[in-house]
Amino acid sequence: MTRVVGRDNRACLFRGQAQWAVAVTLCTGSLSLFEQAEGPQSFNVASLWVTLSDIYLKQNDYENSILAARQALDILDAVSQHLTSLDLSLLRVRALNWLGRAYCQTARYAEAETTFRAALDFSVAEFGQIHTETDLARGNLDGLYIYMGRPDQAQHSKIH
Repeated sequence: MTRVVGRDNRACLFRGQAQWAVAVTLCTGSLSLFEQAEGPQSFNVASLWVTLSDIYLKQNDYENSILAARQALDILDAVSQHLTSLDLSLLRVRALNWLGRAYCQTARYAEAETTFRAALDFSVAEFGQIHTETDLARGNLDGLYIYMGRPDQAQHSKIH
């Protein structure tokens, strides 16, 4: 397990340095090791899928970002039936936000809107109106509405 954590930490380091190819290699290696150690439906596996989604998004590899975020959400749906935690909630809202961003980048605006709305609704329910994750979800949805020429709807997603 020490080998897995070390590899994951190096992946985060290279991700922070924008060395995407190295980060993907290390992250997918960690993913494989965590799947072997914990099974395919664990919090750590879901977390790595979210990380991969973010890396792919930053590489402009939107289809792989979408696939990774969906994989993470599928795992989170399965594990959330057995346990709940703040970490699971944070991971879910981040996966939804990365998925929505990837949809935006591929001009799938209806899917992006639905996903950003789900992220905002989930964030408000889990963290309340005043929280950084709620602000991020709200900003993503507002940005989409403005981009789509619907600024009047952006006003509706703000706190009144």
